[in-house]
Amino acid sequence: RIRRLNDEELRIFKAYIDTLQPNARAAFRLMLGSGCRVAEAANLRPDDIILRGKTVYIDIKNAKWGSDRCIPIIDKTAAEIVWKYRAELEVDSRPAFRLSKRTLQGYATDFAQKTGIAFRCHLLRHTFAALLSEKGTPLTTIQFLLGHKSLGMTAHYAQSALVDVTDITPEISL
Repeated sequence: RIRRLNDEELRIFKAYIDTLQPNARAAFRLMLGSGCRVAEAANLRPDDIILRGKTVYIDIKNAKWGSDRCIPIIDKTAAEIVWKYRAELEVDSRPAFRLSKRTLQGYATDFAQKTGIAFRCHLLRHTFAALLSEKGTPLTTIQFLLGHKSLGMTAHYAQSALVDVTDITPEISL
């Protein structure tokens, strides 16, 4: 069974990334707030981070399996951090975060070693999907956000949601 970061691990992870330089902090907040893959975050250009009304979107191109998509950053704090970073960024031909996929993965390894939490960047996608599932977001919406071809793959990601059945279980009189 795939797991997600539990609430305490998520708190520790956010505290860790908030100590990083602004570009790394924004990249990790983006992955956590949008469910994008580490390579997708690393390959974004400044012009791929878009403000529509008061919502921040990322335009992902050349994604895995042709899953190009323009998706919102769901987490408000992540959206604010990414947009602030983007607004202060010198726009040129370099990737927005000026970090490679490998460098981001190196930060993930460092986090795992420092905290003892089993962690890889991809765990953020599972955590993103699980948290949305826990909030009752339809699997088809999660499928679109993650760029999955099949609903079965999305269900695999969302299976790490913490399930509480108390709202649907009947109470009996004894």
